Amino acid sequence: MPSSPNQVTVASDKPADYPTITAALTSVPPETTILVKSGIYHEALTLTQSVRLIAVPPNSVQIENVESTCLRVACDTAYVEGIQFRNHTPDQPAIDIEQGRLTMLRCDIQAEFHVGIAVHGPTTRPLIQGCHIHDGDNAGLFFYDYAQGEVVDCLISRQSGPGVGITQLANPTLRGCIIRDGQNVGLFVFDGGQGRLEQCDLFGQREANVSMIRSGNPTLVQCQIHHGQEQGVLVYDYGAGVLIDCDIAQHQQAEVMIMTQGNPTLIGCTLREGLDAGLFVHQSGLGRLERCDLFGHVGPEIGIGTGGNPIIRECHIHDSQNSGLFVFEQGLGHVENCTIKRHGLNGVAIKTGGNPTIQDCSIQQAGKEGVFVYQQGRGLISDCLISQNGTHGLGVRGGDWPRFERCHIQQNPRFAGRIYDQGLVRVIDCTLAENLAGEWEVSADSQVEFDHKTKKGIHRL
Repeated sequence: MPSSPNQVTVASDKPADYPTITAALTSVPPETTILVKSGIYHEALTLTQSVRLIAVPPNSVQIENVESTCLRVACDTAYVEGIQFRNHTPDQPAIDIEQGRLTMLRCDIQAEFHVGIAVHGPTTRPLIQGCHIHDGDNAGLFFYDYAQGEVVDCLISRQSGPGVGITQLANPTLRGCIIRDGQNVGLFVFDGGQGRLEQCDLFGQREANVSMIRSGNPTLVQCQIHHGQEQGVLVYDYGAGVLIDCDIAQHQQAEVMIMTQGNPTLIGCTLREGLDAGLFVHQSGLGRLERCDLFGHVGPEIGIGTGGNPIIRECHIHDSQNSGLFVFEQGLGHVENCTIKRHGLNGVAIKTGGNPTIQDCSIQQAGKEGVFVYQQGRGLISDCLISQNGTHGLGVRGGDWPRFERCHIQQNPRFAGRIYDQGLVRVIDCTLAENLAGEWEVSADSQVEFDHKTKKGIHRL
């Protein structure tokens, strides 16, 4: 006889109401609590009505299957707590949630060959809380086909596939989760996937900690993204996404890499202390940075090449071992109202057809020239303060007519500008003051077009 009308017990090797979980599921009415006693159960469970499935004591029950999904959810509501799921089936997830509002608390999930938890369907909105999903051969969590749901305080670790995958307009929310130490990407959002991550910690992936492609468009708020073996955030092939107040740090490649029409937005983020660039935009990548803080990189804080064209506004770009902004190979970009200071090489370096627009910026205290244009570099630098740099305010070596307009070039320890090696430059309506060696040093094979105000103090090499 059942223990009570609304509660039954299951045990495989001791007295109980039922010897298997399957037997209980096929016998009890809706709203029954099924208490499963400790043991290993070789079963494939399907929930078709609202029940509560609870391990007693917690984490003492293991459901293991080698032929099918351990748990399939095909009902409007259900509750599962404290159970370990082990799936060894090559083509099935450990847990398949195909509809409803499952609540899953404090479970431990491992899928040896497939996805840990698959969530799909437009009516599917589970709550997954306090779970550990680990050591699987594919994604830990995979949301697709318009699924939603909440994932709270979960640990997703050591997956061979993505830690979390989101696609096909699925839109889950993850809060306070840790995604760590995977062999692939930590968060992978693609083919129209969305999603929102709040205060999550992503680190230690062999590939990018976060990747958005093919119209993947998640929002990440106050997340920690750090210590990856490749990029922190990789956006390409028309991927998008919004990152707000995130800390992105100490990656072996760029903290943020944007390419092939990737177009994310970063607001109030910190990009810091990596072994490569802070931001690297190339191969026609786009993107927008506002009020971000970039510092401490071995490579340039911002690198733009091969048709990259980001918008960078009101950012603090400082204290790198390299250049603050490096634009090359037809890179573009619009940089406005930024502070660029204390870089080991140049504040701004432009070469090989690089052609950025830099407006209303402060370029100070670089180890060499504040702005250095060379090897047919171009660009428009206007209304900028260029001061207190290690050598000249600006240097042009073989530039392809870059333009300096309405800039204040002052307090540099050598010349305001040095133009040499067939340098070509236009300087219009600029103010020059307190440059210790003088105003201009120009080689005989170079050409400088000055307006009347700026044409003074030329020293010929």
